[in-house]
Amino acid sequence: MKIFIELPDTASLTCLDQEYLKALVAMLYHLGKLSEQEACMALGITRRTFEELLPQFGFSVLGDDPENITEVVKSDFITSRTAQQTRANHH
Repeated sequence: MKIFIELPDTASLTCLDQEYLKALVAMLYHLGKLSEQEACMALGITRRTFEELLPQFGFSVLGDDPENITEVVKSDFITSRTAQQTRANHH
């Protein structure tokens, strides 16, 4: 996919920073217009780097839908329980 944006020739727009591209790609990902893989390819970065980038623009790695939130809570609970059991077994 190619996106073309026509902007006026002004001094303030001639030096567009890479951060603008990151923000645009993060927004398109958040809106569901790009997959994570497409976003990573567009920015030329790894999945992990992309996931670390999202919170900089106010977006969650998993999105905010109830299914994703439930999965994170379950995962955190299981991790916490496993750590507690490991500590209990060592005492």
